[in-house]
Amino acid sequence: MDVVPFSAFERLGTLWLPRQATAPVQPEAEPDPIRMIDGRRMQCKDIPDDAFLDAVRRIPAVDGSMKPSGWRTRWNVQAELEKTLGPIPENLFLAKARRLGRRRLLGGCTECTCRGDYHIAADCPYPTCCPPRGA
Repeated sequence: MDVVPFSAFERLGTLWLPRQATAPVQPEAEPDPIRMIDGRRMQCKDIPDDAFLDAVRRIPAVDGSMKPSGWRTRWNVQAELEKTLGPIPENLFLAKARRLGRRRLLGGCTECTCRGDYHIAADCPYPTCCPPRGA
């Protein structure tokens, strides 16, 4: 009679069944959050201003309209921008939005990491929201 060690069985309710031989699960490797361009880390200057602003224009606003004054969330803008430029680390995307906001090209919440509510500053119908340059 062959003796099978008890550790080769698994209890399932009142039954003891043989354990299934499974290979150890290997965790999936996380993608590298740093993107390299020409042997250096990607920087804000590697994201063209026009490409960023065009991504804001191309996606529908939160209310579903394509109004220029409509608000767009940062996740939708980043997804649209990545379609043309490839993967962009989140912190780099937010830094670019901050720079565009400081230059008064992009309106919305560009200084914090909330949902964004981005819109093109030149198309903003509210004068107190996005004052023009030099004001």
